[in-house]
Amino acid sequence: MGLGSFLSGVLSPVGRVIGGAISSLASNIGGAIPKLAPKISEPFLKFNIEKIFSAADAICSVICLISDVMGLKNKEESAQEIGMKAEEGIKQEIKPEKFASYEEYINNIRKDVEIDQTKLESLSNQDKIKYGIVGSAILVKGIEEKEKFEIPAIFVSEIGRQNLSPQETMQYIKEFKKNNLCLNDFTNYLDGSIDDKLYLKVENIIESSIKILNPDITDNELDNKIIDMKKSARE
Repeated sequence: MGLGSFLSGVLSPVGRVIGGAISSLASNIGGAIPKLAPKISEPFLKFNIEKIFSAADAICSVICLISDVMGLKNKEESAQEIGMKAEEGIKQEIKPEKFASYEEYINNIRKDVEIDQTKLESLSNQDKIKYGIVGSAILVKGIEEKEKFEIPAIFVSEIGRQNLSPQETMQYIKEFKKNNLCLNDFTNYLDGSIDDKLYLKVENIIESSIKILNPDITDNELDNKIIDMKKSARE
């Protein structure tokens, strides 16, 4: 059985529909998006629509807030709007591959592509997930360029699993980058698949990041938080 067949067997019915819609839109946009967007959503597609929406909403909120701070978009622009404008841009042959950077591509679709605002405001939850995940994937590529550090899909997915805040997300990015570690190791540590040689180093970085953001946290509270994070990563 191939990987695609295996994955289709573990998806919920609504997850299969949403996953197909994300893959289709991402493929039409091109660049790095066909690989990134489906992988971001993949861990949640076994759930019902409410859980998928909750995870996608958490991801969109965090990525948008970070993008605002970095100047990639305006505060009032949503990930869904970016995704819809990317879709509309396809009709005008506006694709990432035609620009020197994702920041340039994002600026172009934001300023030069018009969408139906009524449609944006009346999206179904399934469409909010589709456009939000694709829009978030596009913004993630812009954040990567700004940070000069890879932000893999598995880490973006973890934002939804852990309900990370923007501050937590950026702290982990900052600390893993500073310590020359891949963000894949964040999830690998939490789900138990990390290489033994990296276990203590990654554990120390995660604990240190939590303490920086929560200076009054007790050792017991820290241990419980890590346990809860591991549980969430293994759902």
